Amino acid sequence: MISAIFVESTLAAASAVEKAQKDERLQDERRWNTRITTLVRNMVQFSESAPTSGKLSDSVDAIYQLELQSSLLDQLVKLPEVKHALDDLDINPDDHGHLSELLDPDNGGTISVTDFIEGLRRLRGEPRRSDIVHVNMMVKSLQLAVSETQTSVLEMQSHISNIHGALGLRA
Repeated sequence: MISAIFVESTLAAASAVEKAQKDERLQDERRWNTRITTLVRNMVQFSESAPTSGKLSDSVDAIYQLELQSSLLDQLVKLPEVKHALDDLDINPDDHGHLSELLDPDNGGTISVTDFIEGLRRLRGEPRRSDIVHVNMMVKSLQLAVSETQTSVLEMQSHISNIHGALGLRA
């Protein structure tokens, strides 16, 4: 029984140390900045429309406008340097191959640099209840907007039918 208590307390202590180390990595701004710079530099190199010469800081406006095709992002995440940067940012390796889907907010087939960076920021660390609540609130908001749009469309249809009737036209 004493051995079981010792093993349990040892495992709990090891888990606490591991969590503290992970929290420290997630709060490390230097790690974030250097890895994001690596990722953006690789995005620029893969892009067909981005500036390829000079320092990144010389082309901030052009990079800000950069959008990478999803298929190119799929190729990009296979590069060892990119995999390493994503791992260092604690992005789950199982998500690497799906980043083009996860980070394309409008399903338009392209990912902007800002969507890429913000998406990676949100993918770091463990999922939290607040993540689920946030998505739930967004879905409720969208449902309300769709419902209001549907009501407006039905009202417009009714008005158009009335106008057609008054003019003696067929709908």
